[in-house]
Amino acid sequence: NATIYARWVDSWVKDMSNGNPVIDQADGYYIIDSAQKLASLAYLVNYNIDNGKWASYRYKQTADINLSAHYWQPIGNATHPFKGTYDGTTFDIHNMKTYCGANAYSAYNNIAIFANSSGATIKNVNNYDVNINGKAAVGGIATSIASITIQNCKVSGTITGTSYVGGIAGYSAGDISDCENYATVSGGDTVGGLVGYKRYSMTNCTNNGSVKGDTMTGGLVGNLAGGTVNGCVNQGNVTGQDKTSGIAGIASYGGTIQSCVNDGTVQGTTNVGGIVGYTQSQATKIENCLNTGTLKATAANSEVGGIAGRVTYATTITSSFVDCSITPVSTSKVGVIVGNTTVATTITYCGAKVNVTAAASTVQSFYNAASGVTVTCNDSYSLVNNNGTQVNRITATSSGMDGKFGMISSIHDGLPVP
Repeated sequence: NATIYARWVDSWVKDMSNGNPVIDQADGYYIIDSAQKLASLAYLVNYNIDNGKWASYRYKQTADINLSAHYWQPIGNATHPFKGTYDGTTFDIHNMKTYCGANAYSAYNNIAIFANSSGATIKNVNNYDVNINGKAAVGGIATSIASITIQNCKVSGTITGTSYVGGIAGYSAGDISDCENYATVSGGDTVGGLVGYKRYSMTNCTNNGSVKGDTMTGGLVGNLAGGTVNGCVNQGNVTGQDKTSGIAGIASYGGTIQSCVNDGTVQGTTNVGGIVGYTQSQATKIENCLNTGTLKATAANSEVGGIAGRVTYATTITSSFVDCSITPVSTSKVGVIVGNTTVATTITYCGAKVNVTAAASTVQSFYNAASGVTVTCNDSYSLVNNNGTQVNRITATSSGMDGKFGMISSIHDGLPVP
């Protein structure tokens, strides 16, 4: 015996344009000027019309588009990915909505404006007031993307999935720059304000929306699997369980996080960090970063760090600062730079001003470390109010700290550094 589920979904397929996009002879871009034309592009790409030629063309949007009338079906699929260029120019898309189904059917994986893409460029796309629901790989602009460039895109509204969920992209193996998320993003595992699962580079991006997940939840990236996050800011509140952070929930295959700022409140059960919740598998570098967001741990034996929650693979933290409150539970391990490390770790030219608002199992001025682990901590300072007791520490090598702490002058509180 078998049970068959069937449902007709009111999608844009039935209301797409009868005519194909028309080329602008002046610049060679095909014109998208209505919701019907955008839906037609999805059909032409997804069904490999004219031997797939439509998948590789360049398109430009020449009018605002309202998608409220029907459920959206993404452009590109696993068999026929989008390979061209889409330029939103100065126009917006509004009211995109998707249908996931009561049982989160697998057919509703890879949900965004652009689903599967390869070698494509998507730029200047503003997708506002979305109501996006999906299962795995869900984003506001694109998802399940390889070797793709996303530039200067913005998203607002609500985005919900079960895994690999992000405000801009659910799963990205490409470069993302100058993008902003204002949407509320929520899911199960691998959830980020900008990207759920990220490889390669992300530059000058900002998250302003709240982010909620279970494991691997970050204000910008849920799982940073290598590459670089540079010059990015999180201003949204982040709520997760294991591996929760203001920038990256986990750095699973190393990578570099540099010149990033977290200003949002971060709450998790364990492995909670201002910049990264957990590092593993390959070397991670954190450089010139700042955490000013309040950190909260909610589970017994949690590990909380102003920069990194838990380090399990060689990690270097340089010229990074913490200015925040930390609220632990009684059995928490708190390190104002690193909550706990099980491997050799290097901390250099770092500073912290931290208010620990509740009693914890251990509160360390710089880090907690497993027995026998060597941590190199040089030219750094720590100002900690540990549940009412002030503890100030400074560590310096013969080279001294002069000139190394110019990034955040207001944090020094009279220490003998510029």
